[in-house]
Amino acid sequence: MEEKGIFGGFDPTMMAEDVLKFMRFSFDVAFGNVMKLQDFNMKMLKDMLEKSKDVQADTVQVVSDFIESARKGRDDYKKMITEGLEKVGEMLARKK
Repeated sequence: MEEKGIFGGFDPTMMAEDVLKFMRFSFDVAFGNVMKLQDFNMKMLKDMLEKSKDVQADTVQVVSDFIESARKGRDDYKKMITEGLEKVGEMLARKK
């Protein structure tokens, strides 16, 4: 017998999957925008340093190290979030 009323046909497991999909999509879009902004800022900083005649080689190396560290950090962060979302998806799949 089908339930009538405001919650008739409501399946909370499907809602959880939809919320997970929305969270994953939101994260991907936000992360992509942050990555574009960070890449643009890094390019601008590198261009400024390369065009400046007063900048010494060790300063360029420090900035290059900073950029590599930032890239590694963002890649590690994305990997951590993606793995977490996958684990939640697996847990939801097991409950079905």
